[in-house]
Amino acid sequence: RPGASLACRCRQTWPSCRRAPRRISGSQHGVVLPQAVPLTRWDGGELPIGGRIVLFSQIKECAGIVESFVRHYAALGVAKLLLYLDDPDDAARGVLKESGWIDSGFVELTDVDDMLRRTWPSMPSWGRVGSFCDMEVQSRQILNNEHALQRAKQLEADWLLHVDCDELLCLPSPAPRFFADLTGRGCTMYTFVNVEGVPQAADSTDVLTSVRAFRQNMGCVPRTPAAGRAFFTWQLRLGGWFISYENGKSAVSVRHA
Repeated sequence: RPGASLACRCRQTWPSCRRAPRRISGSQHGVVLPQAVPLTRWDGGELPIGGRIVLFSQIKECAGIVESFVRHYAALGVAKLLLYLDDPDDAARGVLKESGWIDSGFVELTDVDDMLRRTWPSMPSWGRVGSFCDMEVQSRQILNNEHALQRAKQLEADWLLHVDCDELLCLPSPAPRFFADLTGRGCTMYTFVNVEGVPQAADSTDVLTSVRAFRQNMGCVPRTPAAGRAFFTWQLRLGGWFISYENGKSAVSVRHA
C-alpha cells in the first residue's frame, strides 16, 4: 500500500496529516513529523472508469465536526456520502441541512429508526450480530454498512468506503483517480492504515481542523525492544488516553461485494 495512503482519526482537513518537523510544546523531546503535503483536490471533471466512490459512515454526536468532515470528502472527489444517524434527533442533522449538503444531494441522511431496523433481518450479518444490535454500536454499524452497500449498488458506485465521522482519508491523488487505478489493477478490497490524532489542547471546537500531531499505527512500528519500551512508557504515562486500533479502515469493490 502506498505510504501516503492514510486514514487519519480526529484529523485536520485540507493539509495532509504530514507536517513539517517541529517541537511539540510541553514534551521533553522534540517530535519530528514529515514534510507537509497539501491535499490534492478533485477538479470535478469526468469520473474515470472505476473511480466512483460512495462513503458510508454511522454518525453520532458530531455536530461540531461534521461539516469539516463533509467538506474534506467533497474536495477529495467522493461522489456521495451515505450518513446514518444513530440518534435521529442528533444535532448534526440541523448542521447538514443548514449548510446545504443534503439539498445538494451530496449527503444522503438515513435515520437509524424503526423503519431501518425492519430491514436488518434481511442483511447477511443479521444471524451473527442481530441479537446485539440494541446494545452494541458496532453491531448496528455492521448492519447499516450492509444496507449502505445495497444503496451503493443502486447508485452504480464502483467502491464503498467505510470511515467514522472523525476519520479523514489522505491520498496521494484525488479519490477518483486513486480508486480507478485500484480497479484497473483488479483490486477488490483496499485497507488503509489509520493513525491516531494527538490533541495539543484540552478543548477544540473542531478537532478535524486543529489536530496537527499523530501517533504512528502500531502495526507499522518495528517489532523491536526499543520500540516496545517507547510505546509502553507512553502508555503508562497516559493510561487510558493512549487508546487506538490498528486494523485500519477498508473500501470494497461494490461489484465484488
